[in-house]
Amino acid sequence: MIFDPLRLALFTDSLERGKRSAGEYTVPLDRFDWNLPEGVPGDEPGRLALEAAFSGSSVLVEGVFAGLFIARCSRCLQPARLRLRGRVRRVYSDDPELCDDPEVEPILRGDGWISIFEAVRESVILAMPMAPLCKPGCRGLCSLCGADLNGGDCGHRL
Repeated sequence: MIFDPLRLALFTDSLERGKRSAGEYTVPLDRFDWNLPEGVPGDEPGRLALEAAFSGSSVLVEGVFAGLFIARCSRCLQPARLRLRGRVRRVYSDDPELCDDPEVEPILRGDGWISIFEAVRESVILAMPMAPLCKPGCRGLCSLCGADLNGGDCGHRL
């Protein structure tokens, strides 16, 4: 299997019909526009364990993506380093009948490459916690003066 981690793209012509191919890749997170609702990529590369199977006119891509992302802590607003891990699963096909299925991504025949970036991006979004924390015991901000209570008590009693 030929996979380009710099583009998160799979070369479909490298897959053998009826066989599964697998690989593990280092992904430079800073090369992509993640456009996440919350968070940005961290300062280290991500990891992608990927399997692909080519059958008929379809390619099934499955795997696990892990990476470091930075979001604001929902309690104190300081940076929260989140080690996210998400499952990637997508079917790509150039069969016109299958392409009507919302679970199937159409393959646009051209140079033989398909981008799996959106599938990986979705796995990151789904792995992102609803309320990120900088640490499990984050005390948050004082509701009266706004002091970060992780740095010590501000003196207000609530």
